[in-house]
Amino acid sequence: HFCQPLKAGHLNIGQNHIHGNIPSELGSITRLQFFSVEKNNLTGTLPDILFNLSALHTLSFMTNQLQRISPKDVDRFLPNLKLLAMSDNNFDGPFPPSFSNATSLQTISAGHNKFSGLIPLEL
Repeated sequence: HFCQPLKAGHLNIGQNHIHGNIPSELGSITRLQFFSVEKNNLTGTLPDILFNLSALHTLSFMTNQLQRISPKDVDRFLPNLKLLAMSDNNFDGPFPPSFSNATSLQTISAGHNKFSGLIPLEL
């Protein structure tokens, strides 16, 4: 289990061969600004609680086996998000339209997934 009590704003646990789901307990780290779990073997769905971390400016979970992302109201809950790295996973279905409301978002990396339909032109 990789969720330890954390007071600092950065959590980088990439490239550690971590398996399983991203724990919802991460939502209790309200000061979290930088979260990276890239290049692991994580599966399942991104917990909705991640999208309640209003201090978050960098969110990277690329190169895993994650399958579902369905954030609602990203603009309200992630007002400071600048970088979203979600490439090289197994995301499918339409690209989440709520990301077009994240006004601070500067960079999105979403390649090598199974998204269908159009990416919102507002991005």
